[in-house]
Order: sequence, then C-alpha cells, then structure tokens
Amino acid sequence: MTRIYRVDPVRPDPAAVEAAARALRDGELVVFPTETVYGLAARADDPAAVARLREAKGREADKPLSLHLPDAAALEARFGPLLPTAARLVRRRLPGPLTLVLPDRAGGGFTGVRVPDDPVAAAVLRDAGVPVVATSVNLSGEPPAVDGAAAAAAAAGLASVVLDAGPCRIGKSSTVVRVDGERVDVLREGAVPVRNVLEDASRILLFVCTGNLCRSPLAAALAERDLARRLRCVPGDLPSRGFAVLSAGTSADAGRPATPETVESGRVRGLDLSRHRSRPLTPTLLDRADIVFVMEGSQRRTILEFFPGASEKVRLLDPAGRDVSDPFGQGQEAYAGTAGAIEKAVAERIAAE
Repeated sequence: MTRIYRVDPVRPDPAAVEAAARALRDGELVVFPTETVYGLAARADDPAAVARLREAKGREADKPLSLHLPDAAALEARFGPLLPTAARLVRRRLPGPLTLVLPDRAGGGFTGVRVPDDPVAAAVLRDAGVPVVATSVNLSGEPPAVDGAAAAAAAAGLASVVLDAGPCRIGKSSTVVRVDGERVDVLREGAVPVRNVLEDASRILLFVCTGNLCRSPLAAALAERDLARRLRCVPGDLPSRGFAVLSAGTSADAGRPATPETVESGRVRGLDLSRHRSRPLTPTLLDRADIVFVMEGSQRRTILEFFPGASEKVRLLDPAGRDVSDPFGQGQEAYAGTAGAIEKAVAERIAAE
C-alpha cells in the first residue's frame, strides 16, 4: 500500500518526513519532490531496494542512478577533496538543478550526485541517515512527474511513501555535467543552460573600478583579448576553455554605456566596447569571482570594509601596487594615458594566470 502525505513545500510536517526517512532506512521505495522533478528513491547500500527501484523505473542494470545528498557539505565529504573546477560548480550551483558526475574515490569510476534545492527533499535525505539514490518518477522514456498528483499516480503500488508538495518549482530535469579534472562535459542540458554551466565552472576574473564606465570595461576587454590569444580561441569561447571575464563598479548604476572616450580607447586596440553596460558590484558577484582586480587602493579598502573575508582575492590591477588613475571627464588624452597603463598591467596579470 502506498501512503500519500500532502506536505507544505517549505515547512513539511516532521512526521511525514520521518515516515519517508524510515521507509528508506527499511529498504522501501519513497517519492519526494525536488525543485526539478519528483524523485523515486531507494537506500543506496541495499541491493534489494536498488533492484526494486530499477524494476519500478524499467531501467537497465548498467544505467547509473544518481546519489542524492542533503547539502553541499555532504557532497564534499563524500567526494572530496574536490579539484578546482568541480569545487567551483559546487560553490556556485549547489544546492540546485545540477547533477554532477564526479570521480568516485569510494566506489571507483564516476558517480552522479544531486543536491536538491528543495526543503522537503533536503529534510528527507538528512533524516534518513543512509545513502540514497533516486531517479525521476516515470518509466524510462516517459516524461517525468512534475507535480505530486502525477508522481503519486505513477508510483501507486510501487513506493511505500509519497510526499506530495504540489508542483515542482522548476519543473524541468536537472542539467547533467561530467567533471574530470579540468574537463567539463555537459551530458544533458536541462534547467541550467550550457553556457551558464561553463561560466560557473570557469575561473572568473572580475575587474572593478568606480562607475564601471571607463577603466574596468576596458581592462576586462583587454583581458579577454589576451586570454583568447594565449589559448588560441575567440573571446566568446573562453568559458569553454576555463575562463570567464567580468567587470563591475563599486558605485555603478546598472545599464549605462561606456564613455565615448573608453569606446575610442578600445577601438584603437581592436576592441568593441559599444555594447558594454555597467553593473554594480554585488555580494553575489564578489563571492563568485576567483580574483578581483581593482584600479585603486581606495576601492580595495571599500570592498574589504564590507567583505573582510575577500582580502586574499582582491588585488590592485597594477602588479607594482600603483593606482590606475580615473580619466573620467578629463578628455581623450587622459583616457589614452590610462588605457596604456591598463593594457600593460593586464598583460602582466594575464601572463601570470
């Protein structure tokens, strides 16, 4: 008999969560929601439970099942120490709609792992206290269930417990990404677009000035040019080669174009800055960046006043520690001098990457 519990998607009833967790510990099948689709789960270290899961799914024995964990810390404990590329994806994307296929030091080979961004799933996985594998609630080749009613109907007579939290927030399967050292292969595009995955896996270089109208846009464009030359690709392909370059301003308004003088400084260097639009430096952007290059010591002090933990990654662009002067409002000659200083400093920084 299948027991169906209708639960709040944010604050699930602890008794319902415990019923699902207990069923998993007892080797029974359980259905719970995730942000993507509903999952049909079994205890991973119980061969009989896994066999029942495969039979219910109609999945061949050689097709893998994804390990589901309650949080990113559990993933790092299970698969760590993670190499930089995988660690960046974990830090920037999990919990979330991404399945990472990682080298498995415990079982050998590669294992897919999910950390759902869903309070119900996280509570069940945490309370179960045993390893859990799960797959979407549907027969192989059929569309996955994205609401509780469909999941309950599909799992009737198969799962012991179904937690019905209504519709899934995203309602689209996770993106599956295999990470092997620095190599990133998107095996299935789902809720997270390929380009976003590649950027999140990349080493992000963030260039910061005050208004994001003069110095940092030019520095970012020069960095893209120099990196592309070194890697023998076009700037648009940098994320697939492990780099992403961004710019922002400590006091920037959003959506303003670069100054005409900056556009001209770029043009004479073969760069098109006409489509640049300013953006403010945010805590999220600062957290995502691997290295932050600022133009002046005052900008570094401003950032560290609010985010002292970022001290190791916030650096002056000039390797010698000199400020790059702000040419705003001073005419093309001042811009040309600043552009020359930025070009030299960026070349030195990129050569060291």
